[in-house]
Amino acid sequence: MPDTNDLIGDSGASAPDGPRIVPRLTTQASLDATAAGTSSQAATHVREPLVGELIVTYVMEPAGVGQSLTHQHLHQLDVAEDGLRDLALANLTNELSEIQLGEHSHLMLVQTGGEREACTLLLEGLWDQLAANLDGDPAVGVPSQDMVLIADTASAEALAELRRAVPQLHDPDAANALSAQLFVWREEKWHILGSEY
Repeated sequence: MPDTNDLIGDSGASAPDGPRIVPRLTTQASLDATAAGTSSQAATHVREPLVGELIVTYVMEPAGVGQSLTHQHLHQLDVAEDGLRDLALANLTNELSEIQLGEHSHLMLVQTGGEREACTLLLEGLWDQLAANLDGDPAVGVPSQDMVLIADTASAEALAELRRAVPQLHDPDAANALSAQLFVWREEKWHILGSEY
């Protein structure tokens, strides 16, 4: 297992003194469910696609209470949308002082000490460094906000275990549910894990 002391990497920005905005991964299904139960404001949430059904949204946490960031908030805070990802990643990096990689059978597990595990998919330096320490590519499943399972694609046993475990661990009705899809970090970006592995 690789040394994780420097796996967080540099987001490319320093955390500003303004509002604490952090990224949060979700899915379109979750956004649709939120919109159905609330006002139409959910349609104005700032969002961007990541991979497969995963979408990056942003949360303001001025007092430890998460509030989804909308385009109206951006205007009120005078935050440019094109710099939002760097700002949020700087805040996330400051919050995640250490990322641990645990082991379970043939898999590795990301551990952040909170419900930020899924957000580590946005830390490109982590995945580049992890990939450099594996025989194959890092394949991941993110069944929930607090769970990222990793398999080395060079290991048939690890891939088989990942493909079995993620659908079993994904509960679409749970509040922190994410996805039963599997992804692979290859050529410095995320892809849906296909049958080539």
